[in-house]
Amino acid sequence: MSRATRARIEVRIKRQAKVLENTTIERRRINDDTLPVTRQIADQSRLNRSRVTNGTELLPGLDGRSLLARRFRDLIAQHTMDLGGESNVSQAQLSLIRRAAALTVELERWETRFADDDGAKPLALDQYQRCLNSLRRVLESLGLERKSRDITPEIVAKVRKGEL
Repeated sequence: MSRATRARIEVRIKRQAKVLENTTIERRRINDDTLPVTRQIADQSRLNRSRVTNGTELLPGLDGRSLLARRFRDLIAQHTMDLGGESNVSQAQLSLIRRAAALTVELERWETRFADDDGAKPLALDQYQRCLNSLRRVLESLGLERKSRDITPEIVAKVRKGEL
């Protein structure tokens, strides 16, 4: 092994050790016994979540400004509202909503191709149908009907404040 290679490896090891040391210090700060357990969990998860989980990225490494990305984001918002809003949707349901939005965007791309190419070829139509069936199953597992959000507590609060 050459000297240059050995030096590069040593630099990498030192960087990794420094990152590990900083992580350990941060975890010690988070796991301070003076904080309530729920606060410890909230702080730790806030620091260790991905950009997708935090909501700052739509998909890893994807610029969210493209036409398809905007449509994907809009579909997620619409499906979430159909299920009663973010506060009423579990993480599993949100995962299914994202899959349904991805399948819908892909189906719309297929439909555009069919319109541009003088119809669908048999193989493309078969793939389209399979994708459509998958979307139907995902939407069925989410529940196809729209669910209303309970706004009674909000109305009562506004009445008490004299806003209504």
